[in-house]
Amino acid sequence: MDGIEYEPLTLNNMKCSLERYLRSKNYSASLNDRVFHKLNQAIRAKQVDFKGQGKGRKELKSEEISAEEEETMWQAGVLGINNPQSANFTMFFLFGKHFGMRDRNEHRKLKFGDIVTGRDTEGTEYLEFHERCTKTRDGTTTTAREFAPKMFATPGNPKRDPVALYRAYVKQRPQESFEPEFDFYLTPLQRHMIMSDVWFHARPLGKNTE
Repeated sequence: MDGIEYEPLTLNNMKCSLERYLRSKNYSASLNDRVFHKLNQAIRAKQVDFKGQGKGRKELKSEEISAEEEETMWQAGVLGINNPQSANFTMFFLFGKHFGMRDRNEHRKLKFGDIVTGRDTEGTEYLEFHERCTKTRDGTTTTAREFAPKMFATPGNPKRDPVALYRAYVKQRPQESFEPEFDFYLTPLQRHMIMSDVWFHARPLGKNTE
């Protein structure tokens, strides 16, 4: 509406939205069928044109969560061991924050035995992340971490103590998922299926889970 051309991928996203709408109305053809060949040609030509104009180069950069936004998530119960979904998200959030796990693939490959507990010389408990191979640290270069990242307990604030939250999370796992090579993130049970302290199926969380 402001006269500015779309980004190259936006045209394809619009086409996908139309496709979903037509499918919901039981439309007999797909926008990928030959009858729409000219439409798809036009979209590809436009995408090439926009790319030539320098569009499509926006960085997919994650924005840092502010202290206020984090506090809001704690207050709203998004963070905390309140239900299976919040429990998974809390571990995801804490591991990203303290262990520097940014890539979704790192979380997907995480195994139960990759997180170990320990105590420092003053007796403070911590969790330590034993990293596996990643895209940037595949074991063939010198880019491995110089030390294993740790996440220390904060006993003065038990409801947000990362070690206490981890232990509470572990208590909700089925017994068979305690094997070191078992996937860390598990599929939550539906609410009506939760009959005990176990909140999860003994199977990994789906990779497309939001």
